[in-house]
Amino acid sequence: MFVLSYDAGAGYPFRVAGTRVCALLGCDLKDRSFSALFDAQSRREIEDIRHTVAKLKTEAAVRRTVEDLNERIRRAQRGHLDGPPVVLSTVDADEVVEAWLGLR
Repeated sequence: MFVLSYDAGAGYPFRVAGTRVCALLGCDLKDRSFSALFDAQSRREIEDIRHTVAKLKTEAAVRRTVEDLNERIRRAQRGHLDGPPVVLSTVDADEVVEAWLGLR
């Protein structure tokens, strides 16, 4: 289990990180940037998914964008990307679509 601070400027630092999460990453995570665990492109997309999809014209395009991001997250979870183990869950496409519809 972990809890992040809602502080984009600090990279959404860990407020609390359980023993298992810290063990997975091999270090104490308190106050460390959650966003820094990911490559720059993924980090921007994860932090800014609603802004990323805001410019899209159709729900299908929004869902494709979320699915592309989720596929990269799943590959990272399976260890197919360089870097530390990924503890991030996939993004809920329905929630992103709902937020996208709210911007219209």
